Amino acid sequence: MRTNTATDDLNQMILQLKNQQEAEWIDLKEKFHDFKEDLKPLNIIKNTLEEINEGIDIKSNLLKSIFSIGAGYLSKKIVIGSTRNKITSFFGSMFQLAVTNFISRKTASSSKE
Repeated sequence: MRTNTATDDLNQMILQLKNQQEAEWIDLKEKFHDFKEDLKPLNIIKNTLEEINEGIDIKSNLLKSIFSIGAGYLSKKIVIGSTRNKITSFFGSMFQLAVTNFISRKTASSSKE
């Protein structure tokens, strides 16, 4: 009787492994089909254009940030100039930060429109 249960257990495990193998085979077929679709020339061009478009957004944001920081620095130099006074230098830095944030918000809101 003991061998019967062991045989049943083995048969159950074999059935589970066959089901797992079938599921993995189906998954492999789907992945291969997706890979084959990605290698089509039209899809390669489409994916490349999407990546370039994403890169343009990053470059645009980088340029806006550089512009904001540069404008803040320039405004500090125009208003405060170069000074050795710690208090004046502190207020100049606060002014620079305010101008940088203001320009950054304006360029961000204008790009959303």
